Amino acid sequence: GPIQVDAVVTVVPLEAAAATPVVHAAAAADAPTGSPSFSQLFLREVFQQLLLASVVLAVVVAGTLVGVGTGGEWGPISGAAVGLVLGVLAARVISRRRAG
Repeated sequence: GPIQVDAVVTVVPLEAAAATPVVHAAAAADAPTGSPSFSQLFLREVFQQLLLASVVLAVVVAGTLVGVGTGGEWGPISGAAVGLVLGVLAARVISRRRAG
């Protein structure tokens, strides 16, 4: 379905020339360069979200390893939980700084 208005964080206008694929090499030299295409914007956003998820995963793994080092039955689980909270907070800060 359509995207809800409150889900939109940033609006980037696209030029019609950027959305049209260029077939010939001679036409590529004459093509105007301006805004990125939708595919470039989409892939950039996907990779940025993937990077944020990787940051969260790395902090969870680090928290788990610290929990294993402390020993005890609940060490790894509590370390992973603390790592998850810290990772999500770090990802939110990075995401808001990037959008803001």
